Amino acid sequence: MGAIGPTGFIFRDFLKYILPTLIAGALFSPLFIPVGDELNVKFLILACFLLGYIIYSPISIISSITHSFLKIKGINIASYEAEKKWCQKNFDYKALWSYLEKDEREYLYLTQSYFEFYQTTGFYFLIYSISNFIRLLLNIPHPNTFQNLLTINTNLIWNFHPPTLYVLGVALILSYFLFRNATLEYSVLFGRSGFYPMFSEKYHKNHGGVAVSVWGKIVPPMESDIVLYRGRTVNIFERDKEEIIMSTVIDNEGYFQFENAFSKLTKNQYKISLSLNSNTIEEEIRFSEKSFPYIELILKR
Repeated sequence: MGAIGPTGFIFRDFLKYILPTLIAGALFSPLFIPVGDELNVKFLILACFLLGYIIYSPISIISSITHSFLKIKGINIASYEAEKKWCQKNFDYKALWSYLEKDEREYLYLTQSYFEFYQTTGFYFLIYSISNFIRLLLNIPHPNTFQNLLTINTNLIWNFHPPTLYVLGVALILSYFLFRNATLEYSVLFGRSGFYPMFSEKYHKNHGGVAVSVWGKIVPPMESDIVLYRGRTVNIFERDKEEIIMSTVIDNEGYFQFENAFSKLTKNQYKISLSLNSNTIEEEIRFSEKSFPYIELILKR
């Protein structure tokens, strides 16, 4: 990665605060302008530059809540939010931030800005779609034919007046793809294979002090067999003792996690075990301060 200087900072601000507000202004301002009147574009741009920073926080919260409620294939962010919370228990991101190089920090900032741009703009297009749908409902012609529906128009910037039905369809499609891009950027940042966990692994191996938990995954002969092990208990023992010192359960995706256990398990040798009916799988584990505490329990038929 190359270093990103002040230009990158300005672009991030523009992407995060200004551009979504400019798009919102271009969408909603013409709705309040009488047909035939011209929109003062220069004033609109100036107002959006000023409002962008003021309305950012409330709009960011509302758009985030809206995104979380959209359980539609391709834009459902709930699973990645769960992965983010899971990874946050594995790593100390404050410690990570102290190790990151400047260009790595800038890359994370920029990706976060793209995520927020897509999410906020997707929210604006969704609200715009709803407003156009309400416009259609309030102006349904009689008889209610497709040709008559096309007589209802929406006022756009530069006195363009396309049929509201077309505007509604295009706005919904754009909203979907913007939310989909936001979901992708979020997964790239915070998912189990995202940049935060990836950088955390890198700098923990180099310096230590980033990983705080011990976690892993069971690897059955077939991926579909994971369902057979959900809810089973994984235990950790001291090597020469039978006393269990910590336990956890396997989640729906085959992962297990011992929260805040890493520092406790760097002192001695231990055994990790998984009981499967009459069989028990055991592996010895020993961590140093820079060991990456991820464990795969490989299951055989």
